[in-house]
Formats: sequence, C-alpha cells, structure tokens
Amino acid sequence: MKKLIILIISAFFALQLKAQPNNYPNEIYLGVKGGTTFSRVRFNPTVKQVMLKGYSGGIVFRDISEPHVGIQVELNYSQRGWKEHTDAGVDYERQLDYFVLPIMTHVNIGNNGFRFFINLGPSVSYLYTDKEIFNPAADATYTPNDYYGKPVDAAFDFQFVGGLGFEWRFKDGNGLMLDTRLYYSLPSLFNTKKSSYDSSQLQTIEVSMAYLFRLNKEKKD
Repeated sequence: MKKLIILIISAFFALQLKAQPNNYPNEIYLGVKGGTTFSRVRFNPTVKQVMLKGYSGGIVFRDISEPHVGIQVELNYSQRGWKEHTDAGVDYERQLDYFVLPIMTHVNIGNNGFRFFINLGPSVSYLYTDKEIFNPAADATYTPNDYYGKPVDAAFDFQFVGGLGFEWRFKDGNGLMLDTRLYYSLPSLFNTKKSSYDSSQLQTIEVSMAYLFRLNKEKKD
C-alpha cells in the first residue's frame, strides 16, 4: 500500500510539471480556510450510525500554471469519526482528529470576477488523536462491537478527494472561496485480519470557506 501511495503521488506531480507551459503568467495564491465536516464509516457488515459533525481548518496553496488549470495543496486539521445510537439505548461516539494533506488538480471556469471550480486528487492523513465517548443507558442490554475500547490500527490514511465550489475574486486579485468536497478512504481503520469487519473505511464530507491572497499581483500598465 505504501509503495502504491508513493507511486500515485509521484505520477501526479510528474503530470503537473509536464503540463506547465512557459508563456502563461502563473496565478499563485496562499490563504487560510475553515469549515465543518460530516463523517461516517463504511463498515462491512453494516453498523447503524449517524454522521458525526466536526470542524476543520488550515492553509491553502494554489498555483494556476495554465489557463483554467493548476494545482492546489492544503495542510489541514480535520475532526472526523462516527456516531452510533442503538435501540438498546447505547450512545457511542468515536472522534478521530487528523492532519490532512490533499494534493489536487484544480480546474476552473469563469472570469476575473467569478469562477466555478472542481478539485480532484489524492490525500494523505495522519491520525493525531483517537477518542471514545461511550454512554450506555443504565438498563441497556447490548453486545459491544469488537472495536469498543480498541485503538484505530491505521495511523496513516490514504483517500481520494473530489469537490466543487465557487470563488469570488476582488479587484486586488484576492479571492473568497466556498468549497464542498468528499474524502473517501481506501484502507480500513481496523485490521481486517483481527476484526470481525471486512472493511471500515472513513467517509467525510467537508464544507469550507477560504480567503486567498494572490502573491504575484498582476502588473498594471
């Protein structure tokens, strides 16, 4: 899996570098972002759950190296996990905090005032904290899932991420971005050889807003 991740990311960078023309004036941006996450885990067999709400924030770097196409790299702190509520009166919440590094192709359509964009690419995450909140009712009768009280096995997570959004651009070259995206994890949170679940893949929806500062302002004649 690690070799596959390195190969995909290396190929992604190689394609980006190969696509860069020499005669297009790059648009280079650096900004800050913040937003809300909604996440769950795709268990097999299925576990009844609801979306867990969290928060995210970080920094954004974007380099548009040719008309309407560029690369966007971010470093974010993201709260993820899942939440269970059973008919037996069991409330279980798993809070997973990650540092997230998405590396995405950025494609936009529009003009100097307003743009629609799509971002697509791989993302690598590192699990920073793993916290359980377990509140069974006093008279609850239940069979605990085998991951209760067990730490997550995968400290690193590899996802595919895709999203779309809008950007309002100001006269000074800066921009305000509204972005919605989906992260889909490939590895399982828990080792399938040690767990009764064939898969436990994290799925996260993120809605965020960012303010981007253009670093190379357009020269006025």
